[in-house]
Amino acid sequence: SRTVFDRLRQDFNETGKTASDHIAQVRLLKSELPADLLPTPAAAETLAETPQERENAWKDLMDKLKTSILGPFDARVRQYEADIAEQEARRSLPGWNFCTFFIHKEGLAKALESIGLVEDALAIYDELSLGLETVIREIAAGRAEGTATIFAQHTDDIETRILSDREQANGVSNGEDHKLVTAHAVLFEKDYREQIVRSTISVFDFFCYLFMRQKALILRLANTKVARLELGDVSGSAGEDLVLTSEVCWRASAFIHNNARTLRQDLSNAPSKKSPEDIEALVSSWTYAMADLVLSETAAPVLELAAKGEQGQLGNAAAAPKRADFEFAMGANPYPTRSSSLMTARKSAPELKRPPSVPNSELMSPPSSSGTDAAPKGAGVPGLPELATYRAELVMLQRKMLEHIAAQSGWRAGWAAMRQRAPSKMQDITLDEDDDHDTTENQQETTSDYVASSLILPALKPALASESAFQETYERICDRAMRYYALATQSKSVEVIVGDLAMLRYQQGNIEITEEYIRNVLPGYAADGWNSTEAEVLSIYAECLKRLQRTETYITTVLDLLAKVCVRRMTRKLPHWRVEDAHLDTEAVDVSGLMPEICAMSIHLSQQIDRPMSDYFGGIVLDPEVRHHSDCDGFKLEFRFNSLLADELDFDECKARLVSVNDSAQEVWLSSSGPFCASPGTVKVELQSHANTFGPFSIDQISMRSGKLVFSHEMQPRSSNPTLVLNDEKPPLIESQLHKRPFVFVYPPEKALDVDVSTANNVQLDKPRGLVFKINSGWNEIEDLELKLRPTSAGLRLHLADVAGGKARNGQLEFGSLGKGANATIEVPYTVEQATPDISLRFEAQYHTPKGTFTISQAVTLRHRLPFDVEVDDMFRLDTLFSTFAVCSTGGAPIMLLDAELHDSSVYEVESPPSLGLPMTIFDQAPASLLYKIRRKASKAAQAMRKDAPLALRLRYIASHNLIIAALKENFTQHLHKRELGGLSRLLIPLLIERCKQLSKIKFETAVILRQVFVPSYDDVGWAEIVSLLPDAVQPELSDALRKWHQHASHLELDFTGPIADEVQGQITIPVEVPTIDFVHSVGFALCESDHDQAQKVQTLRVGKPLQASVSIRSNDRWSSRSVFGGGKNSDAHGPEFAMEFQADPDTWLVGGHRRVHFKPSKEQTSTFEITLIPIRPGTHLLPSVDIRPAPEVKGEGHNAQTAQSSFSCETYCEAAGRKVQVIRDVRTVKVHVQESSGPASHARPSAGSRAVTGSG
Repeated sequence: SRTVFDRLRQDFNETGKTASDHIAQVRLLKSELPADLLPTPAAAETLAETPQERENAWKDLMDKLKTSILGPFDARVRQYEADIAEQEARRSLPGWNFCTFFIHKEGLAKALESIGLVEDALAIYDELSLGLETVIREIAAGRAEGTATIFAQHTDDIETRILSDREQANGVSNGEDHKLVTAHAVLFEKDYREQIVRSTISVFDFFCYLFMRQKALILRLANTKVARLELGDVSGSAGEDLVLTSEVCWRASAFIHNNARTLRQDLSNAPSKKSPEDIEALVSSWTYAMADLVLSETAAPVLELAAKGEQGQLGNAAAAPKRADFEFAMGANPYPTRSSSLMTARKSAPELKRPPSVPNSELMSPPSSSGTDAAPKGAGVPGLPELATYRAELVMLQRKMLEHIAAQSGWRAGWAAMRQRAPSKMQDITLDEDDDHDTTENQQETTSDYVASSLILPALKPALASESAFQETYERICDRAMRYYALATQSKSVEVIVGDLAMLRYQQGNIEITEEYIRNVLPGYAADGWNSTEAEVLSIYAECLKRLQRTETYITTVLDLLAKVCVRRMTRKLPHWRVEDAHLDTEAVDVSGLMPEICAMSIHLSQQIDRPMSDYFGGIVLDPEVRHHSDCDGFKLEFRFNSLLADELDFDECKARLVSVNDSAQEVWLSSSGPFCASPGTVKVELQSHANTFGPFSIDQISMRSGKLVFSHEMQPRSSNPTLVLNDEKPPLIESQLHKRPFVFVYPPEKALDVDVSTANNVQLDKPRGLVFKINSGWNEIEDLELKLRPTSAGLRLHLADVAGGKARNGQLEFGSLGKGANATIEVPYTVEQATPDISLRFEAQYHTPKGTFTISQAVTLRHRLPFDVEVDDMFRLDTLFSTFAVCSTGGAPIMLLDAELHDSSVYEVESPPSLGLPMTIFDQAPASLLYKIRRKASKAAQAMRKDAPLALRLRYIASHNLIIAALKENFTQHLHKRELGGLSRLLIPLLIERCKQLSKIKFETAVILRQVFVPSYDDVGWAEIVSLLPDAVQPELSDALRKWHQHASHLELDFTGPIADEVQGQITIPVEVPTIDFVHSVGFALCESDHDQAQKVQTLRVGKPLQASVSIRSNDRWSSRSVFGGGKNSDAHGPEFAMEFQADPDTWLVGGHRRVHFKPSKEQTSTFEITLIPIRPGTHLLPSVDIRPAPEVKGEGHNAQTAQSSFSCETYCEAAGRKVQVIRDVRTVKVHVQESSGPASHARPSAGSRAVTGSG
């Protein structure tokens, strides 16, 4: 039998192969049904089902419901797509209407929205928005002929909707209450679709409708509170997508800006004409209401939690929404398959561009109106910074609209109020003809003609009831925007708002809070380079500090303000094309009288304030031309600068510091003669110094002082790369330093005090050497002179206490008076701890004259190494010592040795050779040899003192380089005086000397050999660089004089006998200690020849023939310390023992007998030893030699005996040294045997049978 279920399927299901089943069966248990739903009478018991069967029954029901719903929907969607495709195909045909196309396509969007495809629906609305803009652009351009698309010229009810007085909160709400959504929803209460169908909608309403739909869809996707309330969900448990919520704010900002222009044009086209004030008031009111509506709809609980710092709940509040998707069995697609031109996938907020942010550590904490700190940041919440940023932009848009409406009543707040109060000034323009059109377009409004419109938003009426209410609302909006920006880590935007609040507080007369606000924002203005804004802020900040009586901070602030103004004035004077830039207009700030005021106030400060001079003065130049006084020492330089201040300023003093290029420790200070006044424009100040010095100096620093304000300028850039200079390497004085700018070459006047430092010409090596200071007073009447010496070489010791004629005290020498033109010579003994080629020191002399106190300082480097070395070679005889002195040059330049003399001592007497060949020239590779014979004097040893024993070698010489330099100096000085250029001698002569010292060794040797000096050329000396430093009037004459001198003096005669040679002549006394030897042995060597040998100059010996030799040894202790000075060590009872060793070449001689013999010498007897010699190789050979050494001493006996080296010394003189003998073969008989040859060719060579036999007798 058929069941009821089968009958229902047969009656209600369609027939056919593709028909779907619409009938499903679900069995309900009787126990699960309420009693009032049970049938009467009671039904039979239901069939029992397993849990799996029950689950399958319910699943079958749900599947059939889905299929029944989605089937018709898919058909409807396909119909919509077909209609849209048809409308697209007719787009270029006459009669096409965009409104009709919009209705078809929106139908598809609403259908997709109804089943949850919100993103696809939003994509369709985006396409429609773009299409609407395209159509409007084509109609405006006149390219829409034949289309039936028309729009209303104006919106008839927009004024009513804007001015509608719905239920709302008093004043201006903060936008976070849901009541405000209802209050401003009246802006969209209109049947837009009906007007679209009739093609009577205006462009303004069309865009409003599109934005309303887009906003609703995005809010639904973001799962905001407003969207949930519209869908009936009041639980509010689901999280919100802040990224999508921020997209709503971003779209709203763009929509409001674009549609405000459309609304302004719409109101202008309305039949009822309105004044410009009414139009602006309505547009501002609509803008304000739209921003408020979006702010209320995008309010998220996470914003409040982040503002309160509840970080723990941010994760739950900002969790992404979870959507439960439909699920079909067997993997079926839950949505109909669609193929259309619409986008198939869409990312959330693809056009979002997050503004650049800064790290939290750099974000300032601005003061708020309530006195609390800035809100903490919700770090780690996706989309929170973007949402806070775009909400802040909407809040700032509200503030701007509020200001526009309030301006109609003449009310302004913040920077607008300050600029409105600023006095009007004349505009500076250039004299270019092309700049006539460059005038200010927007003139400031007069305070007497204000027309306020009454057509304003009802919500704004309480805020515009009075100026105080407007300022209160303005402050509240600023505080709200500032907190949003702080939450988004937008520190720069926060600083801008804080600056506005500071100006509002200043407008209200609250000076303390104004000062606090400005103090927080000033660093940001300075870092961003907002010159105009920073100047105005500094001006107001300075006024606040002055009222609060904070003197020091007020002075520094005014200095910052004046620096901005002066820099702007400096840039205006530079050549540039004109660019209109309001940010650089610092002339709106009145700074007249400020600098003299703060200079007077600075006197009472406890510390001085240093500022860069270049911030207030331009064209800072210290003229490198050195000018001298006409009657005293020292020099002057001219300092020039341009004062950019508007007032005259009195300075107490001006100082400049020069630092030596060659020695950074040497400084020279110049100062003005007294106070001076700097007027606007070019100022010239004469700086003078009482210091005498020489050399290139870099201009390091210039400073001017007024009160306790010091303006300094660093002229010399600091070098970042250190220069490596080797010990013996000296860079050129001028060429290597000219690239360092700016610099001054300082030199003293001709008649100034002169101090020449050199080493003493007379040197005694057994005494400290001396530094000679030659002082010439010049035109000075010196009352007293103090000389300070400071060694700069390691190990240099100056013995000031041993200086004659001066009083040493506290490391300096004090001397008495010195008249005009007087000369004084001071010799300062010195010693060095280690051998060094050069020594360096710095001297500073301070001298008092009736015209003031002057100083002269200089760093000098002198040659410490002697010009030559002396080596001694001694050869002892029994009663005579022969000493050979080898004198060689050490400096490379030749030395002329004039005289040499070895003086006797109390112990020894010297015999010189008949002629030493002096004077002679000593070159680097050709030393001179001096031979002397030394004997002991016939005096008692007990009377001889050891200190009187050394001899004295006195050498008189002329160093060729000193003679050449002195000759060039003398000739050059005479030439300068002939050309009346003696005033430059103190500049030119040291440079010439320095350049000549750098000549090569070959140049000096050539000059000595040819007795002629080759002067370096004009270019080699580098005169062109020096001449360029002098005044232009002197340069031609000086250059001509120098060139002529080089032409005439190119080959200067060198004279070693003239007065110049006598002046540079030097003398060195070298103590020569005679060595002491305990024993001197003289060895005689005699050969016992045969009778038939004749006495010849060279003896002839026969190979292999033995011969007897006799060795005789004579010894004495005449040269021992005990014999010369007495005392000393004594020999033991048996006398010292020596070992004689016979040394012969084993390839030449065979020695028979004892080759090593021990003996004890005797003063009165000669020790004789016999030995046998056999020559074994013919030729000329030296006789064997004899070497005598002290025998080792044996201490102890038996097994404990130990040998030790003897403490005696000895010298051996072998009389046969260098004697040669001729060794020949001893040939007596010769036998020759000749064998008869056997062939004709045997004469070509000896036969094997031929032989020669020799034999010795």
